[in-house]
Amino acid sequence: MLEIKRKRSSVTILLVVSAVLFGMAFKCGGDSQTVNGFEHGHSLIGRYVNTDNGIRSFTFATKGTFSRGGASSGSFRGGEYSTGSHETGTYELSQNTLMLTYTNGDTEELSIEIFDCCAPVDYSKASPGQLKINHVLYANAD
Repeated sequence: MLEIKRKRSSVTILLVVSAVLFGMAFKCGGDSQTVNGFEHGHSLIGRYVNTDNGIRSFTFATKGTFSRGGASSGSFRGGEYSTGSHETGTYELSQNTLMLTYTNGDTEELSIEIFDCCAPVDYSKASPGQLKINHVLYANAD
């Protein structure tokens, strides 16, 4: 029979690391720190770009406005094509939700998180290096 003994310090370290990696709230030095998303009403600044399939971008302004663009080009059956789109409106952040309200009144709810492979995530930043929006990685182009 195999017996596993657990040390309290190992379990504590594992819990803190898990909290950081999986976006849970934890207490540190008496102050409560939430690491699982943006505070309601947080503002972003900057242009975020993804080039996996064409060019897709989000540009956020601190006054709560955004523009969203997309473009692709290539060749099909011997001919060249180019398409593009551009939409604008207002945005609101709350935890891991990005709510877009377009100028025509349509709304869209997307998931959003800061992506940083090598450092603790800081959701108070206005211009993080990379964002995952609806599970697609966008890099800060500013």
